[in-house]
Amino acid sequence: MPVKLRQEGNLWTAKVTPPHGYWQSPKPMVVGDLIEALRSIGCPQNAIDSALREAASSRTTKYWEDEIGPTLHATLSGEYEVPPQQPYVEAWLALVLFLEPSPIPMKEVVDLADFVNKTVPTPDEIAWAFLRLRIRGWFVEKDGLYGLTSEGRSTIESIVGTSNGYGRVQVLEHWLKMHPPSPPG
Repeated sequence: MPVKLRQEGNLWTAKVTPPHGYWQSPKPMVVGDLIEALRSIGCPQNAIDSALREAASSRTTKYWEDEIGPTLHATLSGEYEVPPQQPYVEAWLALVLFLEPSPIPMKEVVDLADFVNKTVPTPDEIAWAFLRLRIRGWFVEKDGLYGLTSEGRSTIESIVGTSNGYGRVQVLEHWLKMHPPSPPG
């Protein structure tokens, strides 16, 4: 890739190689300044966008491997008792799984959660929500992919109906509050 970006806290660095020339950011910069600098040396916007997506993907994958995965697996196996979270969290993450027709990797769960709520869920939020969805019989995990059972999908579809955007999360949150999960048996 001719443009390689790296995030260091809230700052970014860049390294540019042909066909866009040779350039390296002189120091870490805020993302807006870095994009302006890249444009000023002739980098096309599509190369900058691609580099930003690649950097975000690497960050999300590392977050999954280091933080979310161990907490989720310990919770689902009963080795860790996750602290209760706000009711909104179950609705938010259930809707994330609902948005994809097939099970998805955790990286996509995190990316979609960020898209829906403009924030990345914590490991405890994911573990708590997925555990509650599993107790409901709505959660499926297979080969590192996460999704909803057909029962979960059809129930959520009947709850959210034709609402859209943020309204879907609110409608689902209200329903989930009124119908707490109960363990089978």
